[in-house]
Amino acid sequence: MSKQAEFSDLDPDLPSAQRELAEAVRTLIRLCRMSGRRIAEELEHGSQADGRARADRYLSKSVLSDLANGKRKRPPKKEPLEALYQLALQRKRPDETIVSWETIDRARLAMSPLDTTCPSCGAPCPSCDTEAKPAHVPIIVAAELGPVPHQQGDRPQKRDKDLTWPAARNLADYLDAGDLARINSIIRHVGTEGPPHEIADAVSSCRILDLDDIATAILSHAGSRVEREILEILFALNERDRRADSDTLLTNAIKSRSTSPR
Repeated sequence: MSKQAEFSDLDPDLPSAQRELAEAVRTLIRLCRMSGRRIAEELEHGSQADGRARADRYLSKSVLSDLANGKRKRPPKKEPLEALYQLALQRKRPDETIVSWETIDRARLAMSPLDTTCPSCGAPCPSCDTEAKPAHVPIIVAAELGPVPHQQGDRPQKRDKDLTWPAARNLADYLDAGDLARINSIIRHVGTEGPPHEIADAVSSCRILDLDDIATAILSHAGSRVEREILEILFALNERDRRADSDTLLTNAIKSRSTSPR
């Protein structure tokens, strides 16, 4: 996304709600007069300043671009989209108009009429949603993950005080219940959209609970992100002494780019 906020034409076959939201996001980006990277940084800094959790308002550059280009079938969460709206409201000139937040939120809700998010981390919950799933989404762990063998009993409630990402405990519960669809949805969401510190915390917490396949899957998704975000994730992992996971992420990033069309 360039600093001039130039966009390609939207797909004429986009559903009306998806098109309306894309056009609204384009307007907000233009009013901000910043690159996608800079907007993401401003939203992150704003969330730190007002004391909210960073994940509540984080919009990565890649997610912002997908929204503006109508490539995202799932709706964004309300908090980061509203934060983008407030940023545009602050930066617009007096003679410029801006669509109302209510109009934007209606378009967002039209893409997902039901509340389909996991209460723990905000990720989409496929066991309860009815919307169409995005095409070409890889399922990383469906074949590998399975319930804990009965002879082992439930996963021990150990080391919870060391969990910097409490949702890891929910993943362990979903794994024990065999709810692989929900697990895949959450790890895909965290790996592709979570802020760098959340990914590092998620990987560390999953390792603590011996959820190694899930940690590896999160890193696999994270390897497809843009270079700057990968560097930030690497930095966060190294801060937590996750050197082996840093190497895994680097390997995934290299593989992702070697198989992507140039």
